[in-house]
Amino acid sequence: MSLTLPGQPPIFLNNLSPLVISGQHTYIVRLLRRVESSLSGRGTELLRARLGKVIQRLSHADDLQGALENLYAVEGFDTLAMRLMWMLEKPVPPSDGLENVVMDYEVDQMSWILRPYAEASPAPMPPSSERPLDAFYEALHRFGKSVEGLRRPLPPASDGEPAEVDLLYRLLNDCAALETSAVEAGNETVVRFCRAFGRFTQYVLDEQRIPGERVLNILDNANMTLQTVLESCTMEEDDALHNMIALLDDPQRLLD
Repeated sequence: MSLTLPGQPPIFLNNLSPLVISGQHTYIVRLLRRVESSLSGRGTELLRARLGKVIQRLSHADDLQGALENLYAVEGFDTLAMRLMWMLEKPVPPSDGLENVVMDYEVDQMSWILRPYAEASPAPMPPSSERPLDAFYEALHRFGKSVEGLRRPLPPASDGEPAEVDLLYRLLNDCAALETSAVEAGNETVVRFCRAFGRFTQYVLDEQRIPGERVLNILDNANMTLQTVLESCTMEEDDALHNMIALLDDPQRLLD
């Protein structure tokens, strides 16, 4: 698999495997998801899409150090890769109430590092064709299967982490892939849905609200609403999707 950015040859991030991450690897992926969520406003869409692809590859990398060394060669991500390699050599912040403070600081720093790249002129969009739409529906199918997978019997927990954590990170990856394909297909409503869904899922992980029945029902309902709207395209269903986006945009209120 490769990552290509303007003015650079393809960068191959190899050694991808099923998503099983822990410790520093888990922390770095969580941190990058927070950075991705923090990027908003005009001119950040292209950067968000590319950062989402980077996160997908890093989260599945067997050799995170090697993947970061590859990322260092990508224009616009070199400084970020250096900071992440430095973090890889440091202990994970303890879960003593200060972890979120440390993570908030790192998110601010990394967002600042990436801002100049967000402000650069975006690459032109590819000409309209059926291929972006095909990719969109493939990503939509994978996303739906990831949500459904949370209901299946899970293996015993490993490394002290509930097994659901790995599935939630896989779901975040599939949500980011769906957002990227929605951007390419020109479906702004689905882009907004994916960002709200990602924020909600990240909140569940950050606050350790590992899926109980309530969280699972919210994820199921969100997925069902999205799939139904895209199948029916009626005004009533479209309203339901916009209402769901508004609910997911405020995860604390939705869960508390």
